[in-house]
Amino acid sequence: MDQRRKAPKIGSVITFKFQELSNNGHPRFPVFLRVRTDLTWNDVLEAAKTKKPMSVIQKIIPSTKLS
Repeated sequence: MDQRRKAPKIGSVITFKFQELSNNGHPRFPVFLRVRTDLTWNDVLEAAKTKKPMSVIQKIIPSTKLS
């Protein structure tokens, strides 16, 4: 609860988890985990250049056939 009263500064690098991605790639039900003091925004931007984000990976929606 202390983290809610003393939230990380805007622009901080954080880690969060989420239940799933929406159809347009947005995290659903995000939960803050921690501030990443070991990373800078430059590290994040470099990683983004080489890794494909989950939001652009096509989500497979199973279809059900009705008889």
